[in-house]
Amino acid sequence: MPRTFFEEEKESKIYDKELMGRLLKYMLPYKKQFIISIFLLFFVAFANTAIPYMLKYGIDNYIKPSEKILNLKDNPKIYKEFTTKYREYIIDREGKELLIKSYNLDKLPPSDFHRLKKEKEIKKIFYASFKVNPKNTKVAKKHPGLIRKFGNRYIINQKSLNKLPEKSARVLQSDNIHGLLKLAIIFLIILIFRFVFNYVQFYLNHGLPCNPSMIYG
Repeated sequence: MPRTFFEEEKESKIYDKELMGRLLKYMLPYKKQFIISIFLLFFVAFANTAIPYMLKYGIDNYIKPSEKILNLKDNPKIYKEFTTKYREYIIDREGKELLIKSYNLDKLPPSDFHRLKKEKEIKKIFYASFKVNPKNTKVAKKHPGLIRKFGNRYIINQKSLNKLPEKSARVLQSDNIHGLLKLAIIFLIILIFRFVFNYVQFYLNHGLPCNPSMIYG
């Protein structure tokens, strides 16, 4: 008589207590190696997750930083709500205009984002912003038609950034270059540790003698 689906499911249990007991008994002599392997596994999993995040962070903040201005001059109510709910998204402000990272707009709840879009409060221009310091001030004075002050930062249209002389652009982006260099060093360290930990884990796992009859009987 053919077995039913439920009978087959019952026979192929996900968790077999007896099998797990034999497996743990087999692992006892190698408890130290097992614990180290678990630790290494967690680190490798963390590194695999961190690497794409670091790449995204580097692009968004150093390689191609993109910022937008929210013009909330005519909407004091929205201005008050936004500055209360999303204070951490604001890079700088000038009056009731707010400078925020473009990718932070994607983090807004759809209702708030569509509300800003409907009211046409999001300017279409993409900006890059830089700290106010003596070097950047010198560059800003040389190119008043391209660079302007916004709060405590200088901003420039991203399209206009390519019009700057190479020397001036390098001065403005010096902080981004230094930040990217630090990120690259951390990235390299994580890659090295991931390689070493992967190798050690492979060595530990393949160094253990395996006799299937000890587990399955």
